[in-house]
Amino acid sequence: MTNNIVFNFFDGDKTMLALCRHFNLDKSSVERFLVQEMIMHGKNPNTFYVSFDLAKEFKILLGNIDTKKVFITAKHLTTLSDEGSALKKYGLLNLKDVLEKDTPLNQFLQVKNIKFNIDKKKIRIHETELDLFRCTNDCKSCSIGKSNCSQFSPEYRSAIDRIYIKLYTDKSEIEVFLCGTDDEIEKYSYITRYPEFLYNIDKLLTTMQLPAILSNEWAKLQDNQFYVVEFDLCMHFLEYIPSCIYDEKPSYELFENYLDLLGYNEDDFLSERIPNDFYYNIFLIKNSLDVFFTGKGKEYGQILPEIKIPFSDLRVIRKSIL
Repeated sequence: MTNNIVFNFFDGDKTMLALCRHFNLDKSSVERFLVQEMIMHGKNPNTFYVSFDLAKEFKILLGNIDTKKVFITAKHLTTLSDEGSALKKYGLLNLKDVLEKDTPLNQFLQVKNIKFNIDKKKIRIHETELDLFRCTNDCKSCSIGKSNCSQFSPEYRSAIDRIYIKLYTDKSEIEVFLCGTDDEIEKYSYITRYPEFLYNIDKLLTTMQLPAILSNEWAKLQDNQFYVVEFDLCMHFLEYIPSCIYDEKPSYELFENYLDLLGYNEDDFLSERIPNDFYYNIFLIKNSLDVFFTGKGKEYGQILPEIKIPFSDLRVIRKSIL
């Protein structure tokens, strides 16, 4: 990966070096510019607008700089009950593959008489087959039907909804951390003890008056161990990063001043003729500036479901729950 540029947003110094290398900038000049921005706008300026100021100052043509060889360091927390055999065999799997292949989690569920049919949107618990559906309160478009739905409690619909969202709305995607300290990452949810998906199934079991013990039993198998899986991922493999650069619905007015400089107009924007590299590069600048000013950029991301990450790309660290 000698020709690739890796943005490691977990490390402020590495982030600044990657920013300067990618855009061919002098590090000292960039840092002087950012200090001046803090003097003018305070310690935490709006990095969306500072990104454009930086691009203008250093004459960066955002739409012309290729991002295909830009990688972002990602971290994923997981628990293993097979000493990593499945991880070595399959690499990092999305949830659909985890539930369909010979993995420890799939084996664990089958021992508990729980089986998913992802394509048919079904889950079998013991001898009961259930439909996986999303309760949108739009009964006309629901595959279950209002008469059937009325048989289910709100708690049941909520539990099924969580499972459906993870598998279908979120496309079974692998969730990763893109920024944050080790302490912040390890205290996120309960993923150092058991998968969130087991917690969701336990919620469903509770509504069916069945023992909700999956999470605790899985945790006991781990012997207080969990794993941090770190890897460098092509930024194009993350779920549509351009949408991460603003907190509101994008509008031409947000980008107008800079797009004008590049020769684009509102029709180009509305017709989606702006090169994707334009948005990817804004993300790289904005996230780098967030790390520079506050020490924290975008914290989470999702890997596109079709992307395969082999074990050879992973750096695996075993840790203990303190």
